[in-house]
Amino acid sequence: MHETADQFVQHLFDLYGPIAVFGLLVIAGVGLHLPEDLIVIPAGWEIAAGKFPMFWTVLAAYLGVTGGDTLWFLVCRKFGGRLVGTHWFRKQAHPKRILQVKALYDRHGTWVLLVSRFIPGSRTVGVAVGGLVHLSWGVFLLVELSTAILSVGFQLGLGYAAQRGLSTSGPLHWVTIGVGAILVITIAVMLVAWWRRSKTGKARIPRARASWLREQRTGAASSK
Repeated sequence: MHETADQFVQHLFDLYGPIAVFGLLVIAGVGLHLPEDLIVIPAGWEIAAGKFPMFWTVLAAYLGVTGGDTLWFLVCRKFGGRLVGTHWFRKQAHPKRILQVKALYDRHGTWVLLVSRFIPGSRTVGVAVGGLVHLSWGVFLLVELSTAILSVGFQLGLGYAAQRGLSTSGPLHWVTIGVGAILVITIAVMLVAWWRRSKTGKARIPRARASWLREQRTGAASSK
């Protein structure tokens, strides 16, 4: 029996409540191919519907996100050189993406980690490269713990507002839908424009030297 991702999440929500929120987010941080928003936004919906207690759900979501990211950072910082060539690691962070993000780290430093928290699909690679370059624990935790408050709060609020809007189909509900639709369309148009530019060679994302990635592997191999 093959369930879709949202059915899988909902099934665990029904069984375990906020504990499922925490567990799914931690596992998603280190390998489960499940977007964070697919867990946190529905959790906000469940709060608004009165099925989940607000305090414990907010706590579970925050600790799940920060716990998963911290565990992933630890794995990449301590074992990244040994894992970077494995099929499992390549599924989490492809070498091409790693080199692109490494180039951004070289140019912008810690800001890359901060910004990646708010760009869908970028957080995993951003944290991975932070671990590979041995970003200090203090800097990582400062960025992680502070930005997670914003991202988790926003996503929970989005799910909460969506449920409330559907249950009270007043003018505010339709205004919210309209604003959301405009944002989605704007982002989609920008992504399509960037993709077309990249296909014609007008937009190139810089990459770090491939030798840096090889050094990570050989350095890990020589330390065995």
